[in-house]
Amino acid sequence: MDAYNSEKGERRLSIYIPTFNRAACLRQLLGEIEDQLKEIKNRNDIEIVVSDNASQDNTEEVIREAKCKGVVDLYIRNDVNVGPDRNFLAAGRLTSGRYVWLLCDDDLPSTNSLQEVMSLIANYSNLGMFYLNRTKEEMTEVITSANGLRQLTSTGVLSANELLVAVGKELITASCLVLDRRAFSGKFTELYGDSGRLISPLALSIDALALAGCGYVSSIPLVRYRHGNNSSWSDLWPWIWTVSIPMILSDAARHFSNSTGNSTPWNELDELKTRAVLIMLFRQRSHPKIVTDWIWIAKNILFSRQFVTNALLVLSKVALRRRKST
Repeated sequence: MDAYNSEKGERRLSIYIPTFNRAACLRQLLGEIEDQLKEIKNRNDIEIVVSDNASQDNTEEVIREAKCKGVVDLYIRNDVNVGPDRNFLAAGRLTSGRYVWLLCDDDLPSTNSLQEVMSLIANYSNLGMFYLNRTKEEMTEVITSANGLRQLTSTGVLSANELLVAVGKELITASCLVLDRRAFSGKFTELYGDSGRLISPLALSIDALALAGCGYVSSIPLVRYRHGNNSSWSDLWPWIWTVSIPMILSDAARHFSNSTGNSTPWNELDELKTRAVLIMLFRQRSHPKIVTDWIWIAKNILFSRQFVTNALLVLSKVALRRRKST
């Protein structure tokens, strides 16, 4: 059932943009949205909300310009930086749309993405979430990955388990997520969203999937995911990738299939992920910020045969390179 009611003035879609000290990127993003809004039949179906995490640059100037052009409907500026997770989660109370597109300030919608998203919402209004395929590019706009993820079914609709396996850790990419706003009050969001593990988009995705037991993966890239900005949590990525993400995805697998969630792709330790674990262990600024996570690490990683084998291989390669360089 479509909860959208045009007679009550409800919006179909809220585009929620959390931002912090990226005025130039934000201006580019809002300019792209402005162009795409011109192709939308009913502008009132969409609202644009920007949540500023106490930026110290000229973000407010960018917003004033966008408001004058009718692009931004609501602008909120936090008195202090509340962190990325709390800024994401604020979308639940700051937006009014049936669906919320979490669009990061340094990413861009692909050409005609807004029309495509509105079409998806109209055609699959019973679903709780849409994962928008993406390209990956440098901030210089050099595309490093043009294919994104492959669509696994002809309709694009996947069961919760199928979607978790197909998309996995990519569900942490907020800009690729269009979520039913009810997900913001879900149990995974309550447990993990503001836990300090920096995985609120993933928690929201799982709760959105739980609403209908399935979701949609687009077959074509609809988001230009851009990397190259050194975010304040970059040093924590080894912890997020090897601990926080497997932890919540394993919990989700148990929730959706009543399985243990242990023998899943996100729990596999290849050489690259083993390197990340070693960085987390030996570099202090990459240590887990949740003390109890050390127990999970010991139980699920450190004493596994796979990790010990890979760690010995990685450390031997490092030692060999050092001998060759001396």
